[in-house]
Amino acid sequence: MPVNTAGWSKAANRSLLFAWLIPAANLVVNFVEAYLLRGNTSPVLTVIGMIVHLLVIGALCVEAIRFGREGLRQTADDAMSGRGRAKAGIGLSIAFVSLTVGLTVVDLVLIAQR
Repeated sequence: MPVNTAGWSKAANRSLLFAWLIPAANLVVNFVEAYLLRGNTSPVLTVIGMIVHLLVIGALCVEAIRFGREGLRQTADDAMSGRGRAKAGIGLSIAFVSLTVGLTVVDLVLIAQR
């Protein structure tokens, strides 16, 4: 068994960080949308807010997956620790984005029924 002398993979740590930023960004964007759209029932502004929301969350997901893949490459030969963190970053980002996209689709369906 090789001895780990290089420490933790920074890419794996960043992958997990970006994955956990997705729900935090969801909260912030939702609060900003609620504040800016209070009292306004325009479907156009609501859809624009949803598009911005998806772009922010999508960018975080892409970065989490990109760093996760880099972390998997860095930890492939057991020279560095953090393989589990890289896998967790990829898995969490996919789960959080799936949840966000699913709820956005539900919102769009409800807007279309108005």
